[in-house]
Amino acid sequence: MTEKEKKEKVVLFQGSNYRVLAMDRYNVMLEILNSEGNYKFVGYYTSTVKALQALIRQDLLMDRTETRDIREYLNEIQVYKEKIMNDIEAHFSAEDDELFN
Repeated sequence: MTEKEKKEKVVLFQGSNYRVLAMDRYNVMLEILNSEGNYKFVGYYTSTVKALQALIRQDLLMDRTETRDIREYLNEIQVYKEKIMNDIEAHFSAEDDELFN
């Protein structure tokens, strides 16, 4: 494998402000878009599902500089869950799937 091939990352799943990349046959990498418009490394996971779960479990899409009460916090988590589900639905839409056309 050449250096260029090692540096090129395959995007397995592109969401709103985050992406999951293939690392090797056992791991994926999660990155989040930062305020400067660059992707920042978050962590390695064993699957795309685990990486997406980490977005919610670790509050990775929330603005942590903002103070909120528990009700606002729970509402924001629900909004991000719905956003991720919409990203998944868009990614696997039957219109784009060759099996359905």
